[in-house]
Amino acid sequence: MFAASTFEGRALTWWNRNVHTLGLVNANCIPWNEFKSMMTTEYCPTTEIQRMEQELWTLTLKGDDIEAYNNRFHELSLLCPDFVPNEKKKVKRYIRGFPERIKGNITSSKPTTLHEAINMARELAEQAFQGKAARVSESNKRKWEDQHGKNHHQQQNRRQETAKAYVTVLAEGRGYARNLPWYNRCKAHHQPGLCPPRCSKCHKLGHKEEDCQTRIPAARGNSLQNVICFGCGEKGHYMDKCPRGTNQKNKGARVEAYVMRTEEPLQDPNVIAGTP
Repeated sequence: MFAASTFEGRALTWWNRNVHTLGLVNANCIPWNEFKSMMTTEYCPTTEIQRMEQELWTLTLKGDDIEAYNNRFHELSLLCPDFVPNEKKKVKRYIRGFPERIKGNITSSKPTTLHEAINMARELAEQAFQGKAARVSESNKRKWEDQHGKNHHQQQNRRQETAKAYVTVLAEGRGYARNLPWYNRCKAHHQPGLCPPRCSKCHKLGHKEEDCQTRIPAARGNSLQNVICFGCGEKGHYMDKCPRGTNQKNKGARVEAYVMRTEEPLQDPNVIAGTP
């Protein structure tokens, strides 16, 4: 018997035992139905058959994996032939395992064989899968658009809050009549946590140098020729650009004073004295 040549392990041991009992010639002459009955009796006891019949009765499609459902239905229908003895009952039981959205369409096509029912189920499942993919794609698109709009709205709010903070910066020489807190970092009153930038060109608050609209007239020759640093006392730069740094502020600065006196001049090398 050809089927016996594929046995391995426990099945091969069982078959060799039958060959020893019946003889090789008689064993190879066993009819196919009798052979299946012998295999069922050995490996499928009554309790196991009942368990598989119960599984076949409750078998349903899990998710979108229709091929897994088809494979398991074939296995159980072969092992439980008394449960689905003819093609009509196989088709009825096969359709019963699908959800309502697919079951009705398969039934309306009136399949007469299990093969027709399987082909119709595959086609409907593919359509359902593509529809689901399209809905997921549309949902993701809407989420992206909503998130993009939300981010844009948040950016607009930040710009408005920053603009409000800049507006609260006081012009030089004016008093302050509001109740916003004072910040030493920018030397101004404004909303918490939003220190406005200081322009390095006009030294005013509320904008950067690249956005500065103030025009500073150029002096003859070097525009910084007559500028005196309040930090080191030297000409040619502002205090915030002092090469000696902020730690050198007022350190080592030398001031020359001219004093007109009638008395004797003081003996001080830092004082230039003269008489009228």
